[in-house]
Amino acid sequence: MVPSRTVARISLLFAALLVLGTPVLMAQAASSQVPLSSYVCQGSQITLFNNTNGYLVSNGGTPPQFSTNGKAYCLNYIQTYHWNDGKGAPLGGLELARISGPAGLPPRTGYIQSQGSSGQGGAPNVNHYVDVPSNPPTIIDGVYQCLDTIRGSWSENAQSGGAGFCIVYATPAVAPGSSTGSTTPTTTPSTSSSSSTMAAWVWFAILAAVLFLAAVVYVVTRRRKMPPRPPSDDDDRGAEENQRDTEQGTTEEGPDDDPDAGGPPPPTSSGQDFAPGGS
Repeated sequence: MVPSRTVARISLLFAALLVLGTPVLMAQAASSQVPLSSYVCQGSQITLFNNTNGYLVSNGGTPPQFSTNGKAYCLNYIQTYHWNDGKGAPLGGLELARISGPAGLPPRTGYIQSQGSSGQGGAPNVNHYVDVPSNPPTIIDGVYQCLDTIRGSWSENAQSGGAGFCIVYATPAVAPGSSTGSTTPTTTPSTSSSSSTMAAWVWFAILAAVLFLAAVVYVVTRRRKMPPRPPSDDDDRGAEENQRDTEQGTTEEGPDDDPDAGGPPPPTSSGQDFAPGGS
């Protein structure tokens, strides 16, 4: 059997190695991430999202949602619609907000001041749109919302489910090392970030387990080394009471209690003494 002291030393050694190795692991994971600026926008621009329709509209649309379906894209263009009874609306700002998806990407693309164009019948500033800069590219991957600072006049209808009209154009994003023309990067920030996060959690779990084991072994070892507990006043008092009870319960047998001991003769059956010479 391995001595407890040896087990404690081994556990503490492993704990020290984990404490020193975790920062190194995190640094390597961070360095393996692909910078967003290194992505290449490759291929033809596509309509990534469009929920507009030709039915009658009302004001007060809510932010619509869409998904990139597990692929990375370079964001090129966002457009919203403000019919507002043919009066249009003042220009504001547009952006995309990230709701869910792989880690490693910013939560928002950043507001950009919109431009306006006229719509049906020459209504001014009905279409609000922004051209997103391509250097560096704005990479999106996951589930997003269209956001417009001008919410009150944002056009919506029953066909859009109450969501404001929005159009998004994008180009497939290719990471370094991906095959030419591929729309799914082989190495994305989300993949490397997720891997590094998982590795960090595993390391911390192992560290916690080893430290707990070392603490248990240390406590057991110290308990075995502790000297016997000296007798207390309560122990002495209990011993005296037990001795007193023992002495009181022990009695000596007298002559009357011993049937074999000598004593006066028993009386005669008549109960009278016989005098000599009597008739």
